[in-house]
Amino acid sequence: MAATGVPFADLGAARRTQVIESGLGANDTTARLYRGAILLIQVAIYGGVYDDDRGCPLIDFHGKDGWQSAAAGRAPDLALELATESTTNGNCA
Repeated sequence: MAATGVPFADLGAARRTQVIESGLGANDTTARLYRGAILLIQVAIYGGVYDDDRGCPLIDFHGKDGWQSAAAGRAPDLALELATESTTNGNCA
C-alpha cells in the first residue's frame, strides 16, 4: 500500500509515478530495491511478448530472420554486429 493507505494498483498514473520516483530518490537500499523491481517488471513484460520468429516490436527486434534487404534501408552493418574475431561465415579472419 502507498503511504496514503490506498493500494498502489488503485492509484492514478501520475501518483504511481510519484511513488516510484520517490523510491528511486530515497536512500541507497530503497533505490536498489526499486531498481530491482523495475528490472523484474521489464523482464516480465518484454519476456511475455518476445518471440524468436516474429520478434518483438517493443524493443525493435524484427525476429531471427527479420533483416530487411539493403533496398529497404534496413540491412545490418555486420561490422557493428559481429566481434572483430568473427566473419560472416563463422571462420576466423
